Amino acid sequence: MEAVQKAISLVDLNTLESPSRNPEQHRKICCKKAAKAQPDAPSSPSKEPVSLPVIRYALYNLAFPDFAIEMTPQFLDLLTTVEFYRHLNLDRTKHLFPQFLDDSSQFRSSGDLDPDLEAELSQLTYELTGMRSLFWTIVVHCCQQDLTHRAIFHSITDFWLRFNEYLPFLTNAGPSPHKFHHGMSEGEKQALMATIATGSLSDVIMTKNQGPQDQNQKQ
Repeated sequence: MEAVQKAISLVDLNTLESPSRNPEQHRKICCKKAAKAQPDAPSSPSKEPVSLPVIRYALYNLAFPDFAIEMTPQFLDLLTTVEFYRHLNLDRTKHLFPQFLDDSSQFRSSGDLDPDLEAELSQLTYELTGMRSLFWTIVVHCCQQDLTHRAIFHSITDFWLRFNEYLPFLTNAGPSPHKFHHGMSEGEKQALMATIATGSLSDVIMTKNQGPQDQNQKQ
């Protein structure tokens, strides 16, 4: 932990540039510190919450300049932590300013804040409510991309291990090791299954199962 804290102190978390500037510190942060982020961190006194600037830095450097596909599970866990904070902020806003989330299309001031500030907060709250679908779209396509990658470049055993992690409810594989399944709706589950089932993934799996000898016989 001390090594990670030292690495963080050497990095400007407000500068989102290529990890090639400081690859050693980047790896320590992404793999050791930020990857430990837990969705329940703020409400758990036994766990040290990972700050959003650290998570943002890790997510950016896992995604750019090239997506670190081998770290897809870590990327998704970090992204899920951001989604948790979004949901937490939305719940608190709903409690403090319930008029922001009612069915009325017209902004109604509570009179507790400066009108301009409250109008801006209302707009931000409106934008927050639509971020869940964007989050799940990223999750679904990351899962599909990772599984396709593993089907092509890894063993079929590695593929099925990751498949069971992403879709444990299909194989009775037990509790999911990934945070993004927490709070998943039935519609989101169906979207995850449908997206993974589409495309060329099934063809890749069939080719992998056949092996090179069977492929040569077909030719």
